[in-house]
Amino acid sequence: MTTDEQLITLLETIQGTGSISRTAAQLYLTQPTVSKLLKKYEHQLGVLLVDRHHHPVTLTTAGQYYLQGIRSLNNHRQHILAHLKTIATAAPSTLTLGINPSLAGVILPQIIPEFSRHHPTTTIQLVEQAPATLLRLLTANKIDAYIGINPPHQQHITVDFLFRDTMALVLPSSWQITTTGAVPDIAPLISDHPFIREKETSTFDHLVTSYFERYEIHPHTILTADNIVTALQLARAGLGATIVPHSLLTAQDAPIRAVSIPASSMQFTTALCINPEHQHSAILTTFRRFITRKYR
Repeated sequence: MTTDEQLITLLETIQGTGSISRTAAQLYLTQPTVSKLLKKYEHQLGVLLVDRHHHPVTLTTAGQYYLQGIRSLNNHRQHILAHLKTIATAAPSTLTLGINPSLAGVILPQIIPEFSRHHPTTTIQLVEQAPATLLRLLTANKIDAYIGINPPHQQHITVDFLFRDTMALVLPSSWQITTTGAVPDIAPLISDHPFIREKETSTFDHLVTSYFERYEIHPHTILTADNIVTALQLARAGLGATIVPHSLLTAQDAPIRAVSIPASSMQFTTALCINPEHQHSAILTTFRRFITRKYR
């Protein structure tokens, strides 16, 4: 029995019996031995752990605090040791995950670090390509799964819907605009104004283009970025406006000047797409359970 375990046992028994003598009897020790042990620990910690003048005997505030704290530490230690055994016996595995480059900047920071902490023996291989390419790779068994936006309904693909997201219009701070909150019509804000968009293979760009066509919005495209994160940073730097998912804005540390686009006008669904031939893979099953639990 470790020092901590011995002291925990002493304090728990005193708390239960309310007596030094009954504690000694319950632990098959003599009363002087219990008193000597308590004094030794109190001297080491520099505080009184037991109020001997109270009847029945009780723990002091310091004793109660120590007992609660050391229980928590002990439980955490046991959890760490159990997890170490799991890691030691786990076979190395590889998960090949496809994702659109723009979506990668939005969603991967939310899931990959945490998943890797829980599954350190798993190597994650990312394949960042356009959605059409990822779908071909998935059906050809080249990747285990891919995270996509508004995935097509196909019989040979299993789809786990993760979350719905809306979009926001990001505006340079230098623009003289006082609009806040949700804006039903963003045309007056950006028509004929500098606008940063993504390359045409991006799912986000397809959404934005459809939205512009539907509401006859005509911004001036000043630059085409490879991904949505780059577009956001350029908008913050004052180059022009851009449209990004709300989930990307919430992940930013610094405040961003943006107005919401109503969900009735533009929204999208993010989903995990799986090839049914791979769905019984142990690591894919683990990842699938992890990501669906995180977003539901």
